[in-house]
Amino acid sequence: MTKFLIAAKKGRHQARNRALALTLYDVGLRAMEIGLLERSAFDFSDRSLLVFGKKGKVRKLFLRKKTVRVIKRHFDGCVTGAAFLTEKRKRFNRHSLKCLLRRICDRAGIRRFGSHLFRHTFAVNLWNKEKKIEVVQVALGHSDLETTFEYLKGLKCDLSDLETVMKRSSAADDLPQDW
Repeated sequence: MTKFLIAAKKGRHQARNRALALTLYDVGLRAMEIGLLERSAFDFSDRSLLVFGKKGKVRKLFLRKKTVRVIKRHFDGCVTGAAFLTEKRKRFNRHSLKCLLRRICDRAGIRRFGSHLFRHTFAVNLWNKEKKIEVVQVALGHSDLETTFEYLKGLKCDLSDLETVMKRSSAADDLPQDW
């Protein structure tokens, strides 16, 4: 991921590419959420971002200081309109985002990947920091916890991680009190 982020800093649209890459990396947005993202969704005073997700659900996420600095540089004082536009001055969609990520991967000399890898990376990083599946679920905007588990499938965890998760949520919790 480091090589990708370094390569995003190069080229004609480096301010946009760097801000876009750090936003994806920092908060794990879906491709369609990037396309819908408005500059006004960013609140730099508390480093937050309002995300309009699937089915009109809204969630509030938080950005690192470095990401905020890079986004401010990209916005260059303009706080209205789409947060990220393509070279043709159109909103990103899945295809245009995929094409941009491919170009940056090629520039970095790494295997190509899609925007969803940022989402998975974000989920794993958040899990590794918090060890709270519910926090990961809310941050990703999942209504179903099973979907969140899919993002974390294959993670190696130690017994303390397993103990923490199992003690926090058990199917037995749903049984009647007198069971």
